[in-house]
Amino acid sequence: MARQLTPQEVKDYLDSKGVRCPFCKSDQIEGSGSISIEDYQAVQDVSCLKCKRTWTDVYTLSGVYVEEG
Repeated sequence: MARQLTPQEVKDYLDSKGVRCPFCKSDQIEGSGSISIEDYQAVQDVSCLKCKRTWTDVYTLSGVYVEEG
């Protein structure tokens, strides 16, 4: 059954810049190889090679910057 990470798990994962498993903290993680775009979000399945847990990273657009002139 899917669940959201706790606020502390989210903080730890973001502090690791998404390169460590949010569960066992291993750096042996890999993405599914493809990112799909759905409903204004980009999603990618990620798995930990050490503890075998899986999760989905969800990316949202937070801004657009334009170079002027």
